[in-house]
Amino acid sequence: MTPVEALERVVHCLDRAHETGFKTKAFARALDVVRSTPADEIAERAEHNTLKELEGIGDSSARVVVEALRGDTTYLDKLDKQTQVRITPAGQRYRDALRGDLHLHSRWSDGGATIEAMAATAQALGHEYMVLTDHSARLTIAHGLDRERLIRQLGEIAAISPSWRISRSRSRPWAIVSRAL
Repeated sequence: MTPVEALERVVHCLDRAHETGFKTKAFARALDVVRSTPADEIAERAEHNTLKELEGIGDSSARVVVEALRGDTTYLDKLDKQTQVRITPAGQRYRDALRGDLHLHSRWSDGGATIEAMAATAQALGHEYMVLTDHSARLTIAHGLDRERLIRQLGEIAAISPSWRISRSRSRPWAIVSRAL
């Protein structure tokens, strides 16, 4: 697992636990920093214990990066277990019947994950579609989308949606809907 994949997993776990505070924002910021820093520099900094010299990398995010580079998933395993949503066998039957998710908030408003990370998770769950329901500008506390930001979000979706394909018994295209509500 790469440091980027590990940090994406942390953000996913915090998001599914509805943790929207400082911790999620800090890990999301660390993810942005690691994504924008060459992998060899990240590895060198991890080796020399200088990751925290990068703005946006703190103790916990540095630990996740170092563990990922070592192939250690201790922190991720603990976080995954703590944030796991338990489903009864009867409930699992309904969960297995779901083909998509109709209510998702991305980092464009008050969600913790990127659209691309959410799509990857949806694919891993076997979903055929997802619907983004980021907030509108009138909900300022949730960093809602005004017209300009919505247009930029639609551009992001258009740029990454061609890669969203899943292969099981047959290939199915993704249906992505983005609408600020």
